[in-house]
Amino acid sequence: MADGENLHPSCQEFHAKVVQSFRDLLDQNGFQVIHQESTSLGARCLLVFASESCRLRFIHDRGGIEVHVGGLEARPTWSDGEQDRRHWYSLRRAVDFVEGRRERTLEEAKEISKAAWEMSTEQYLDDQAAMLRPVARDVCRLFAKDAPPERREAFELYVIG
Repeated sequence: MADGENLHPSCQEFHAKVVQSFRDLLDQNGFQVIHQESTSLGARCLLVFASESCRLRFIHDRGGIEVHVGGLEARPTWSDGEQDRRHWYSLRRAVDFVEGRRERTLEEAKEISKAAWEMSTEQYLDDQAAMLRPVARDVCRLFAKDAPPERREAFELYVIG
């Protein structure tokens, strides 16, 4: 399953692009694909990778791409959470938190979103990988089972603003 078999051909292509952009991060941090899913027409693709301490989720949905991070309790589904509990978080928000970056203004968020829509799939995935690369271990530590609860609580507060 690691090479994208049993996926719609368009999702196989997305899987290959994710692996190409994130290869060094996946290898260095021990990530393995644990789930992959596509709709019958390939309009939506879901890939989930797990390491010892966190998970990465990639969604390709009708041209848009989302990259999320979560703990090992994060279920490999399309949904961000269950029973009013969030499990998946924007990778950008997690990186911003770990780097100590202040919360972005609405205008800054709009600019980032606009720039992302103008990127090709490869450019966007490369951008996300480059953003994560210098802090990957710190981001995963945020979601590790033995992470200090107050650190995770601070992140939760950061996310909700």
